[in-house]
Amino acid sequence: MKKINLDRNWTVSRRREWWEKAEKQTIDLPHDASIGLDRRPDAPSGAGGGYFPGVNLVYEKQLETDPLWQDKRVWLTFEGVYQMAEVRVNGQLAGRQHYGYTSFHVDATPYLRPSGTNQIKVLVSNTAQPNSRWYTGSGIYRHVWLTLLDTADIEPWDCFVSTADWTKQQATVAVRASLADRREHPRTALTVRAEVLDPDGQRAASAVTELVPTGNPDSKIPLAFDLVIRKPASWSPETPSLYRLRLLLEGASGPVLLQEIPFGIREIRLSAGQGLTLNGQPIKLRGGCIHHDNGPLGAASFDRAEERKVLLLKKAGYNAVRCAHNPPAPA
Repeated sequence: MKKINLDRNWTVSRRREWWEKAEKQTIDLPHDASIGLDRRPDAPSGAGGGYFPGVNLVYEKQLETDPLWQDKRVWLTFEGVYQMAEVRVNGQLAGRQHYGYTSFHVDATPYLRPSGTNQIKVLVSNTAQPNSRWYTGSGIYRHVWLTLLDTADIEPWDCFVSTADWTKQQATVAVRASLADRREHPRTALTVRAEVLDPDGQRAASAVTELVPTGNPDSKIPLAFDLVIRKPASWSPETPSLYRLRLLLEGASGPVLLQEIPFGIREIRLSAGQGLTLNGQPIKLRGGCIHHDNGPLGAASFDRAEERKVLLLKKAGYNAVRCAHNPPAPA
């Protein structure tokens, strides 16, 4: 799987009616179309929505077909669009999303031209007000990606890493995944290698397995590894050590990266005697209830703004965050 950022060079226009023509503004994503609007005391969003008006928006982008996309599945990945979204590719309806805080994928493969320019259009409506008790923002306020998938690949959200057991001497990392085998004639076995890199980039563990195809091009093959890490660098708020899992598909022309996931090794327990413990040590949660917006930036989820929020919380002595009241941005 490969991801290409599509944040640059979009246009956006505000519409009262979808069919009307309106002036287009060139923008980069993430983009909050509400934060720059005038507030009104009679706005249906009310106090909870900051008295901002509801809007209809049309985002558009030109996308050139790349010859390297041949024989690949091409998805459009939206990390968040508020609120009601409809995605069209070359005039064809490719997908809808009716919730503003979850990421979603649209399979654009059937609608792309074999060569030349493709038109991506996203219709966004946030006019059904009131729809929230807090400021939501409007539009494509998180990142957008082009996700390229090979005929045999691990799709997004199909790979999970957890700490199965932990001691100071060693830990077992459990990897559970599903490989989508979309080959036209899936007869040959697939060899998948898992490797874990430590915080210094050195290999800490590895394993290889062979997957037997099911013969059904619409099926997914389960994949499991239990990898032992000696003397693990444990994760904690004070020492946030991160390992990296790499899953690779072995082939005649060399390995192909399927997934790469950062993760921390830690043990969390809850008991009546000790309460909450992290890596065997009692810990008290000092958390903040943090909404998704970034103050004067509105709801636009810039990577640096999200990082800054965490740094300010840690500087103030916090070690936990409650993401209120919805799934947070992947950033």
